[in-house]
Amino acid sequence: MSSGGSGQYVAYTFYRVDPAWRRLPIEERVAAKDAFAEVIEAWSERLDVRAYSTAGVRPDCDFFVWKITERYADLGELGAALNGTPLAGWLATPYSYLATTKASQYSQARRARKIVPRGHPYLVVYPF
Repeated sequence: MSSGGSGQYVAYTFYRVDPAWRRLPIEERVAAKDAFAEVIEAWSERLDVRAYSTAGVRPDCDFFVWKITERYADLGELGAALNGTPLAGWLATPYSYLATTKASQYSQARRARKIVPRGHPYLVVYPF
């Protein structure tokens, strides 16, 4: 997919934190979370990226990261950057979904509708 407005890659990566992580010293946990958050923040300049908590909603994951980009390579590069953080050693990925957008064959639109996050505190991912 080119970056000429022909569509976007939309990815949802769900993470579960190893319960043993909670027994680490608080300073170590804070540093690990901060490093992970810094990577998300740095990448938010290149693509749309948002993190959402699933704590108390699903027993099999704790949070997910929603990513939207026109460059497929961004997804792998961001994943590698996140895997380089101290928190990554404590994470499992029970679910990961990838989608693309494109112009509908049922309308006159010549371009795919662009997904634009609106900053809402909640996001429903279906099916899940």
